[in-house]
Amino acid sequence: MKSLVFAVCCCAVLLLGTVGLGPSAHAAPLAEASLPRRDLTVELRQIEEGHDAPGSYSAGRSDDHTWEPQSVQVRNGEKALLRMNDAIPMQWTQSVSTQSTSATAKPQASVSNALVWFDAGQSLSVQAKWPGGNKPAVLVIEVQRAAMDAQVGAALPAQKRNTVSTTVTVPLAEWVTVAATGRAAKAGVYSSDAGVLGRRLLQVRVMAP
Repeated sequence: MKSLVFAVCCCAVLLLGTVGLGPSAHAAPLAEASLPRRDLTVELRQIEEGHDAPGSYSAGRSDDHTWEPQSVQVRNGEKALLRMNDAIPMQWTQSVSTQSTSATAKPQASVSNALVWFDAGQSLSVQAKWPGGNKPAVLVIEVQRAAMDAQVGAALPAQKRNTVSTTVTVPLAEWVTVAATGRAAKAGVYSSDAGVLGRRLLQVRVMAP
């Protein structure tokens, strides 16, 4: 009789434990399923502070490190990756040596060349979750950019990489700044060196149908 009571109690405890774990175990899938089934458009641009159009940079500013405008469509709640990269080969002289087989023979030059590949381009990885209506979207974004400096003389150019990775809340159809470079201009101070004072803003926007 005691063994029967013990078995019934154990079954009751297990049943209660299963019921208690159910909602938390399925919370994430239910949240994903509740998102509206829409295709969202995520846009990326870089502008100069005080201007409202990409590419409107002042005279004297170098555009070697400009983020390219990009746009990608993605299903609400899903991830998208847009990669536009190039591999650029560059040949450079690794070593130069001279050899002479005898005292009267002319020396012969030997040149050793090497091939080096550089990355250039930009990739955009996004995941947007929009709950619907006039509510803002939660955007997980990562942007990577690779570029090379201008070559000076016979030396190889430097390879540069930039990465921006963040999670932000974005109101629909509004540009939101996720990163900035440069220094803001001081009020009442004028300078012809706009490349030093101007700031560049990296902005994103989420559009829903």
